[in-house]
Amino acid sequence: MKNTLVIKVIIILFLSFSSHSKQTNVIGGMGLMDCIEVMDDWHQSDVFKRAFTSYIHGALSGMFFTTNSATTTAPGVLTLLTINYCKQNPTSKLIHAIEETFQMVAEPRK
Repeated sequence: MKNTLVIKVIIILFLSFSSHSKQTNVIGGMGLMDCIEVMDDWHQSDVFKRAFTSYIHGALSGMFFTTNSATTTAPGVLTLLTINYCKQNPTSKLIHAIEETFQMVAEPRK
C-alpha cells in the first residue's frame, strides 16, 4: 500500500517537473507562434484553420471570463480581426493578435 502511494507521488512529481521544463509549450501553445508561421499554416489546409480558430476563440473566451467582459461581435469576425492583425504584423505572436482583438471588442458586462 505504501509502495503504491510512493510510486504515485513520484509519477506526479515527474510529470509536473517535465511540464515546467517545457513551459513555453504548455502555457502558450499556439499563441507563441509568430504570425508569419500562423499565416503559412492558415493557407495550407482547413485543418489548420479550424485549429487556429479554436485556439483564438478559446483564448478570447478566457480573456472575457477573467475580465468580466463580453462582446456582441460574431465569432467569425473575431477570427478575421485576429488573422488580419497577423497579416499586418507578421513578426508578432498570435497571442498578441488575440489580445489586440480583445482590446477592440471587449465591453464591460452589465
